[in-house]
Amino acid sequence: MGTSVGGEWGCILGRRMRIHPHSLWVHTLCCSHRAPQPMNTQCGGRAWLGGTSLRRAYGHKIPMSGPAGCSRLEQGEPALLVSIPSSPSNFLGGPLGREELPALVSPTCNGAGKLEGACLHILGRHGSWAGHGEVALIGCRQPSRSLFLDVPPASPSYGYRGRDCRANLFLLPTGEIVYFVAAVAVLYSVEEQRQRHYLGHTDDIKCLAVHPDMVTIATGQVAGTSKDGKSMPPHVRVWDSVSLNTLHVLGPGPFDRAVSCVGFLKSNGGGLLCAVDDSNDHVLSVWDWQKEQKVADVKKHEKPKYVLCVAFTENGDTVTGDSGGNLYIWGKGGNRISHAVPGAHEGGVFGLCVLRNGTIVSGGGRDRRVVLWGRDYQKLQENEVPESFGPVRTIAEGKGDTLFVGTTRNSVLQGSLMTGFTLLVQGHTEELWGLATHPSLDQFVTCGQDKQVHLWSVAAHQPLWSKGIEDAARSAGFHPHGSVLAVGTVTGRWLVLDTETRDLVTIHTDGNEPISVVSFSPDGSYLALGSHDNFFYVYVVSEGGKKYGRVGRCSGHSSFITHLDWASDSSCFVTNSGDYEILYWDPSSCRQITSAEAVRSIDWATATCVLGFGVFGIWPEGADGTDINAVCRSHDGKLLASADDFGKVHLFSYPCCQPRAPSHTYGGHSSHVTNIAFLHGDSLLLSTGGTDTSVLQWRLR
Repeated sequence: MGTSVGGEWGCILGRRMRIHPHSLWVHTLCCSHRAPQPMNTQCGGRAWLGGTSLRRAYGHKIPMSGPAGCSRLEQGEPALLVSIPSSPSNFLGGPLGREELPALVSPTCNGAGKLEGACLHILGRHGSWAGHGEVALIGCRQPSRSLFLDVPPASPSYGYRGRDCRANLFLLPTGEIVYFVAAVAVLYSVEEQRQRHYLGHTDDIKCLAVHPDMVTIATGQVAGTSKDGKSMPPHVRVWDSVSLNTLHVLGPGPFDRAVSCVGFLKSNGGGLLCAVDDSNDHVLSVWDWQKEQKVADVKKHEKPKYVLCVAFTENGDTVTGDSGGNLYIWGKGGNRISHAVPGAHEGGVFGLCVLRNGTIVSGGGRDRRVVLWGRDYQKLQENEVPESFGPVRTIAEGKGDTLFVGTTRNSVLQGSLMTGFTLLVQGHTEELWGLATHPSLDQFVTCGQDKQVHLWSVAAHQPLWSKGIEDAARSAGFHPHGSVLAVGTVTGRWLVLDTETRDLVTIHTDGNEPISVVSFSPDGSYLALGSHDNFFYVYVVSEGGKKYGRVGRCSGHSSFITHLDWASDSSCFVTNSGDYEILYWDPSSCRQITSAEAVRSIDWATATCVLGFGVFGIWPEGADGTDINAVCRSHDGKLLASADDFGKVHLFSYPCCQPRAPSHTYGGHSSHVTNIAFLHGDSLLLSTGGTDTSVLQWRLR
C-alpha cells in the first residue's frame, strides 16, 4: 500500500516509519535532472526515481522533500536534505512526545522547505523526532577542510601499566624513559617534559624489552583487532626508538592469548629474541627477529617455581627474586645456587636492577621497599615507597644515583635511595569512566572504579591534586565558574569538591544505583544527575556551587540514564536512556516537555547525547545501540568527536546529519573508549579508556 497524504505510518523499503501529514517527495542520493516526483512506496518493496534504485543509491535512508524546497543538482551529485539553523547548537531537534531514536534515518520536510522531522530505525525500534530551521541540499562528502587528530611530541598520554606487568620501564641514551599504557608505547623525556609515542599496536601492550644497541625496542601485545576490524592474534613488534618505524613483526600465529614477556639475547649482540606467551603451557620461543623466523620453543616444567624477576650481573651470574621474598644467585655456567639472601623482602620480590657500578637494587611487593645490595649481597641502603603509590613492580637506573620505579598502582616514581621518591607519572588503576574539562582553565578531572578523583594540569601533565573517596566513581562535571566539581558514584551517592582545596563541599544520596551523568546548567543555577534507576534528580544551586536544594525527581524514562545536554539559557535539558529514548525536561518543575514547538528552536549549550538530529551520522550501519559510549561537540560548533566500544576515537564535522558520515578514525586505546571531551579552547581533545585505565590527549590541527 502506498503512503497517503494524511497517513501516520507507512512502509519504506520494508521498514515501518512515521509519515508526517503532508505530500511526500523524494530526491535520491544520486539526483537526475528530472523534476521531483511523488513517492509511491510498497511494504517490502523498493522505491524508484528516474530509474535509480533508492536501496542501491542510499540504502535504507531516504531524504524526503517537497518541490518548493528542492533544487536541482548535477547528474550523480550526492545530496542530503538537512536543516541549516541560525547556530550550530540548534541541530538537536524537538520532541514528538516520547522519542525512540534509531540509527537508520530519513529526514522530512514540508512543501515550503521547512524541516519537519526525521524517522529512524535501530535494533527493531522505530520512531520520529522533529527538526527545525531552513532546508538546504548540501553535498554529502568529507569537509573541504582536512581535519587531523594526532599525538605530537607535546601531547602526552596519562598513566602507566604496572598493575599486572613487570620489567616494563627502561632509560634510553636519549634521556627518555620508555614504558607503555594501553596500546601506546611512551618515550618520555623527563628533562624536556615531552613525550613521543609508538602507535603500531592494535591492543594492550603487555611486555617490553630494549636491544643491547639501546635503540631497537620490542613490545608484545594481547590478541586484538586490526584497523580494518579483523581479528589479530598476539604478536611482537620490533621498532626503532628514534624514527618510531616498525622494523619487524613476529607472528601472528605462534602465540596464544598474549605475549607476556620478551627479551633480547645479549651474548650474541641481540640477534635472538625470546618471547613467552600467555597460554596454559606458557611456551618460551626463540626468534631470529631480523629474519622473522622462530628458531626453537620450549614448554614450562610440570612443577615450576614462582620466580618473579631475573637480572644478570656483569660476571655472568643470574640473580632471581621469588614469591617468598628471597634472592638467589646462580653461578655462571651452572644451574646451582651459589649464594642466597633469604627474607630479603616481606612478600614477593618483583623488581631487580643491576646498576652500572655492579651493585643490585631490588623492589618488594608487600613491603614496598627499594633495597640496595653490595657486590657481596650485603644490604647497603633502603627506602620505602609511600603507600599511596602501591607496591614496587619494576626498577630502572637513571642518571647519577637516580632511580625510576614503576608501581602496581600505575605510577612511575623518580628519586634516589638517599632522598626518597616523588611522583613522575600517575594513572588510574581500575576502569575509568568519569571525565570533565574545566570551563576556563587548561585542567580536567577524571574518576573511576579505583575510588580516586584526579584534577589534572594539561601543562604539567600531572595531577594538581588527587583525592580518595569512599565509593567507585562513574561521572564528573564542573560548575560553570569552575570553583567546584560534582562527582557521581556507583552507589547513588554524589559529592561536590572544591577545585582549589579538594575539600568536600557537600554530599548527597539519590537512590542506590550508579550516577551515570552529572551536569550543571550553563548559568550554574541547577545540577541534574542521571541514575541507573531510570530517574533524573534536579537540585537548585546557589552561593557559587556551595549550597544545594533538591527540586525533585524526573520520572519518565523506562531504562537507565546515559547522557544529558542543557539548553544555553538553562530553561530545559534533554536526556538519553539505555533503550534509546530522548526526553525533554523543565528543571524548575521536573516535568517532561511534550510540545515540539516548545523546544524546536532551542540553542543547546553542549552536544553530548549520542542520540539526536545533530549527531545521528556518527552511527555506522548495523551498529548496536551500545557501540558508541560518548560524543562531544567542540566549543566552536565545528567538530564532533565520538568514543566507541572498539578502542577508536572518531572525528566528524558538525552538524553530523548524514547517515554514515565521513570521519577520521584514530586508535590508541586498547579497550572500549568510555568518555571524550574537548578542552575549553578546542586545542586538545581528551579520551579515557575503560579497562586500559588510560587518558590520551589529542591535539587538533
